[in-house]
Amino acid sequence: MAMSAAFAGFAKRYSAKYIQTGSFSPVLHFMGVSALTHLSIKYVVVGQHKSAQKKEEAKKIRDFYNAHHVGAHH
Repeated sequence: MAMSAAFAGFAKRYSAKYIQTGSFSPVLHFMGVSALTHLSIKYVVVGQHKSAQKKEEAKKIRDFYNAHHVGAHH
């Protein structure tokens, strides 16, 4: 969290400096790329975590179903 706050401060300082000189597109490009990279990493990590949870839940349901239904028939 402190990292993004520091980055925001850094970005503001630099964008202000570039706006004054009239060429801030490299900074916007850099900020855009950083934001996209951060979001995609976050998405991938969260996505993997969620799919792992879903697999675990599915396995529990399957085990429960098998234990009860197979047990009842035999």
